[in-house]
Amino acid sequence: MSTILLVEDQPNQQLLYQLVLEDDGYCIELADGIEDALQILEEQPIDLVVLDLGLSDQRALDLLGFIRTHYPQKQIVAFVGAIQNGFLPDKWVRYLEKSSDIDALRREVRRGVARSDCQENITGRKYR
Repeated sequence: MSTILLVEDQPNQQLLYQLVLEDDGYCIELADGIEDALQILEEQPIDLVVLDLGLSDQRALDLLGFIRTHYPQKQIVAFVGAIQNGFLPDKWVRYLEKSSDIDALRREVRRGVARSDCQENITGRKYR
């Protein structure tokens, strides 16, 4: 079973995403801020990070940068308010416009987990 770190500080959104992804068979670790997310990343293997770039403490980009630096192979689905030109293509980060389109989230999570599984099969190890 793949484990997803869900970083979302809005309780209703967090609960919705958690229920949908658990229903799809994923184990979900919840973080409502950067400190919780960093602790979880340090303590256990995570296959995919779902990150709301609109965290209320405005530190989501710091977390994204930390993950890219310290866990360069980690797959990330990042929610943004609207896709903008400032977000550069990145083979590890999938940007997803935050909306009520749960199917888009499911699709990107499946893709990210598949990439994570592929990396594990190639290298023989799980990236923390």
